[in-house]
Amino acid sequence: AKIESLKNISFKLGEGQTLGITGPAGSGKSTLLRLLMKMFQPAGGEITIGGVSSARIPLREMRNLFAYVPQETFLFSESIRENILFSQENKEQPEKAAAFAGSAGLESDLRDFPTGLETMLGERGVNLSGGQKQRVSLARAMAAERPILVLDDCTSAVDTETEQKILASLRSSTRRCTCIIVSHRMVSLQSADLIIYLDNGEIAEIGTHQQLLEKQGRYAQAWQRQRLKAELEKS
Repeated sequence: AKIESLKNISFKLGEGQTLGITGPAGSGKSTLLRLLMKMFQPAGGEITIGGVSSARIPLREMRNLFAYVPQETFLFSESIRENILFSQENKEQPEKAAAFAGSAGLESDLRDFPTGLETMLGERGVNLSGGQKQRVSLARAMAAERPILVLDDCTSAVDTETEQKILASLRSSTRRCTCIIVSHRMVSLQSADLIIYLDNGEIAEIGTHQQLLEKQGRYAQAWQRQRLKAELEKS
């Protein structure tokens, strides 16, 4: 029997806006991202980008629309600079690499590395912490300068404060790309233009942070739980 992993999903996101996606584990968040990026086709319904059905957009073109940072980062055994500028024709641009590293919250880390941007990474970035790997991966996605940036819980290994700084620098960057951010940390999504709370593959609730809090539904309950947990951890 065919199991529908996603159903009754419908939303519209304007160019340059940010979409936040949250919900319990296994609610279909990563599946939704993969569908949007045409990693597989929807069995029914339609996804349109700029008014064009994604079914009619060639795969190569789709790949050029999205910069994707997955949960599991993959880095090359090259320098941090070469990793960040991976999608650029000219990888010899240390100032450019440094700017994207800064936006991804890597500045202080680079100061700690004896050779900074020129630090060579071991196999799959083994000489970096989980958070540092995520931030190099994020800087690489930003340096690709694609129209849509997709972050799949990719700042889970950094603390909330660092994550806030990274997301703030994304919002204030001069080049306003469209952002789709999946995060289990709801505090990271509160300034998104639209938030989807997924459960069992369906949109349980949709709206801005304020609208969802006023609904006093699933989102508001999960938000209160997370706030309480954060307060307890602080004290």
